[in-house]
Amino acid sequence: MFKSKVFDLVILVTLILLSSAVILLFDVNFLFATLLYFGLPSAFLIYKKPSNLLKAFLSAVVFGGLWSFSFDFLAEFNNAWNWDSNTDLVFSSHLFGVVSLDIMVWYILWIFLIVSYYEYFVEYDFSKQISKHIQLTLITGVVVAVILVSLHKFYPQILKINYVYLWLGLAALVAYLLLMIKKPTLFKKSMKVIPFFSFLYITFEIVALEKNLWSFPGEYIGVISILGHAFPVEEFIFWIIFSSAIATAFHEYGVDNFE
Repeated sequence: MFKSKVFDLVILVTLILLSSAVILLFDVNFLFATLLYFGLPSAFLIYKKPSNLLKAFLSAVVFGGLWSFSFDFLAEFNNAWNWDSNTDLVFSSHLFGVVSLDIMVWYILWIFLIVSYYEYFVEYDFSKQISKHIQLTLITGVVVAVILVSLHKFYPQILKINYVYLWLGLAALVAYLLLMIKKPTLFKKSMKVIPFFSFLYITFEIVALEKNLWSFPGEYIGVISILGHAFPVEEFIFWIIFSSAIATAFHEYGVDNFE
């Protein structure tokens, strides 16, 4: 069992390295890069454990589709990151004039991969039970999205936030810590996903900046430079380090059985 999981992990790392080579060698757009980095590993993990498909799909819809829309809406509205200046987007239209459809695919596959990995390598609960919190999570997500879109239409100045990446990251981190207080046993499990995803994200980050797949034109508390490519401190802390752990906690609360 252990040797099998180690071998599967080696396959995932190999897929990431091969994807990096393809993106660096060829003229690959943002969406195709997303399919390589997130889609291929997801397909492999679901092939290995098909029973994870439902929970991964539900979390991808609830958090990757619904909640990530609101997160990205605020971020893009305040230029926390930019997808358009140098990025070849497949879908030119933007939801409510702000959020690109390409980016929504990114978020959905991102959450799908995190949950697939977590359920395969970390979570050994074979229960198909869905969280009793899923309805509240969905309703709250819809309400937040409607409020943001309404404010954008009628009072857009209210949504202008300095250092928006910092505040969004802190909000997600605080929510994660509150869940850890409520269910401390989840802390150790959520930490187990960080090493793999930090490797994946830092690889994706450097390759994306090398190929101009995204940029950072906003306000940040600082900048980190790796291999000649600079990106915000917030990106390193909140996405590269903590986002996968945060996502697993949200998945446990909103979709899984919160055990």
